[in-house]
Amino acid sequence: MPLTAAQVAVWFSQRMHPEVPDNLAYVVDVRGNLDEPEFAQAVRVAARETGVSTVSFVESEGWPYQVERTSDEVPVHLVDLRQLPDPHAAAQRWTWADRSRPVDIANDDLVTAALLRVSDDHVIWYLRVHHLVADTFVVAALMRRTGEIYSAAQHGVDPIASVWSGAHNAVDAEYDYCGSAHYVRDSAYWAERLHGAHEPVSLAHRSAEPCLTTVRTRSTVPAAVNNRIAYRSEQLGTTIAIVVAAAFSSYHLRATGADDPLVTLQVAARPTLLLRRSPGVLSNMVPVRSGIAASTPVRSAIRAVAEATIGALSHQRYRREDIIRELGIVSDAAGDFGPVLNFALNDSTVEISGTTYEVHELAGGLVNDIKVTLRSDVSDALVVEFEGNPRLYSQADIESHHARFMAFMEQFITAADFTHIGALRGFGPNLQLVR
Repeated sequence: MPLTAAQVAVWFSQRMHPEVPDNLAYVVDVRGNLDEPEFAQAVRVAARETGVSTVSFVESEGWPYQVERTSDEVPVHLVDLRQLPDPHAAAQRWTWADRSRPVDIANDDLVTAALLRVSDDHVIWYLRVHHLVADTFVVAALMRRTGEIYSAAQHGVDPIASVWSGAHNAVDAEYDYCGSAHYVRDSAYWAERLHGAHEPVSLAHRSAEPCLTTVRTRSTVPAAVNNRIAYRSEQLGTTIAIVVAAAFSSYHLRATGADDPLVTLQVAARPTLLLRRSPGVLSNMVPVRSGIAASTPVRSAIRAVAEATIGALSHQRYRREDIIRELGIVSDAAGDFGPVLNFALNDSTVEISGTTYEVHELAGGLVNDIKVTLRSDVSDALVVEFEGNPRLYSQADIESHHARFMAFMEQFITAADFTHIGALRGFGPNLQLVR
């Protein structure tokens, strides 16, 4: 069976750079009494239902294919670290060793889980899935489904029936799309939308290949700022994510001095119910070109980013690789259309036996430049995370950009509607924060 276009891109990227595994890795700190064998079985069942453990990959005459099969059992390691001097540090070493190990994508296990017991009432659930097998949409569904199956078992009832289909549905739907009028309309939309666009400008003013590690920092949005973002979104009939995206696009403009900035939106590319129930890899990266400038008023900037984002989402199935090939606005080294925006508000928590836990991302795929993720925590507070390629940004760089953005966003959302972006305080010489 053929691969999806997203899988083909991952396959050849990993063949070129096997030393940098493209993994999706997460941990959940589970407190209380956890039946480890029962939970391990729930992981295996959820992996089978979501198609994560039902495909393997072969290469024939230089081209990859996937083979549907009856499920292999996902390895779930039960590791007791309680006798070590520092069980938490040992757990971090264990997960780092697993997710950083180079993977033979044709022969190695592409899915691994572990339950790392660090105290009598604390287990760290670790999950690592290679990006060739599943995207973040599927992995989030796998984690939610694991919680459902385990919780049902604990109550002695059957879980609700699985709604997932076979892996072939994603491939069939993609082939149908590529021969459809919808594909032609999407192609025309992107050609028109990106006509005359400049090559993306990095906050680092250069590009580099992704590497094994990333540098990251995060913080919770203060309640007063959160409320103001919600007010702005309601006032303009848009979403909280759009307001934050508008603030970041404006920050990017001010930080680089380049009007008409391009940013990249990470999307699931699953606009239909069939695709949302299909295993495999369909995720995509699409450009958001809002056309804002330093002279754009704040209110107009939010509206422009909203309009551009809605357009991007309406045409999100058109592949990044096709846009780059046909329009040539991204250099080979850059990989993206500018900084990546990732809205993960619905994928940040998982419920296990009636308790909601936060999902902590260790690796969300390769980072070419910088990625900004908007999450929600277990209290539904907004969390803004910056993650950068260490070949472009030091830890101090990423923390500095994060702090400047958080301060700039507060000014952006509290400014009068017709205040120009260029008039907002926030940047002085050498991008020093001005309060």
